Amino acid sequence: MRLKTILFSFLALALLVAVPAQADQGMTLEQIAKLQQVGQVAVSPCGEYIAYTRIVPRRPGVDDDGPAWAELHVIDQAGVSRAFITGQVNVGQIGWMPDSSAITFVSRRGDDSQSALYRIPVTGGEARRLVTVGTGVAGYSLSPDGEQVALIGTEPLDDELQDLHDKGFDQIIFEEDWRPRRLWVGGLEDGDPALVETDGSVQRVQWSPAGDRLAIVVTPRQLVDDTLMFQRIRIVRPDGEELGRIDNPGKLGQSAWSPDGEHFAFIATKSIHDTREGRLMVAGRDGGDWLNLLPNLEGHVWHVDWYGDRVLFISYEGVEARVGHIAVDGSDEVTLYHDEGVIFEGLSVAENGRLVFPVNSPGHPREVYAAAEAGAAVERLTVSNDWLEDVAMG
Repeated sequence: MRLKTILFSFLALALLVAVPAQADQGMTLEQIAKLQQVGQVAVSPCGEYIAYTRIVPRRPGVDDDGPAWAELHVIDQAGVSRAFITGQVNVGQIGWMPDSSAITFVSRRGDDSQSALYRIPVTGGEARRLVTVGTGVAGYSLSPDGEQVALIGTEPLDDELQDLHDKGFDQIIFEEDWRPRRLWVGGLEDGDPALVETDGSVQRVQWSPAGDRLAIVVTPRQLVDDTLMFQRIRIVRPDGEELGRIDNPGKLGQSAWSPDGEHFAFIATKSIHDTREGRLMVAGRDGGDWLNLLPNLEGHVWHVDWYGDRVLFISYEGVEARVGHIAVDGSDEVTLYHDEGVIFEGLSVAENGRLVFPVNSPGHPREVYAAAEAGAAVERLTVSNDWLEDVAMG
């Protein structure tokens, strides 16, 4: 009996000693599984508000299997973050009405049978469904006045095929049973946009700030190889009339119109043999020839936007991220942020010059950071995992 008591006391003492030792060992698998992080970030045109999505993982062993949830949150002028849409929701493709009055997003809510475009006032309230197309909204872009919207959706099955599908003939034939993504344009409040005829399958659409044209990214087919290697840019009117094209070689990355609509910046490859897109290019509003703005860059450009009449970019060089801007003729390159100990993953620019970034670091996953203007101090605005302060990082 005495031996059992001694053994029990020894084990209890060992456990007490082990607790602080474990706390010094870093993160556990359970902690990794519950990490939350910021997803998309979008600053309002006026610069006073920041909309962002918070990625909330499902609880292992508790929730049904599936992807993480994506909630909508908004940071106000005072820097206070408010939850707008939370819980078991998936909010994506967040944006703003041009007058900063409401946030737009794509989601499948309530009785929706497919994803639709919604908007919710920045002052709060219930989200309102605006429109859907095809088999659901895959992408969208608002006109500069906020009156019209261009939408992308997969073409639905025709009646004959749908009837066969309903009867069980729903087999998938590899690389044969593909359907193109189509472009629709219409009034934001109409609810019945018109199908716009385009060549190929539409992957992305961006309405020019000038209001008279769209930049669309198309592929020959909606297949993996095509979407990886053969994305090309077309400049079209809202009715589909082609005004120009950019026949970039190989892979294509992110792109952005200049605020005046006179230039179009994009991330592409120098040749079709490049393993990854990473060259910063700019073309005129009608497409045509383009200029490589950073031909000697030893790294990859990851994100592009505009800061006034200058091209704003994030480049990854070695193991560091750099934020800079450059003139449209490739001159006067300026580095804004470099070797900050963090990784900038994206950019969102307000009309007043405020910059907002999704940022991660060795000490935390992606969070919202902001600067009052280009070159000003960058400030962290969100803390998604306050318990990380008590975890020893290696």
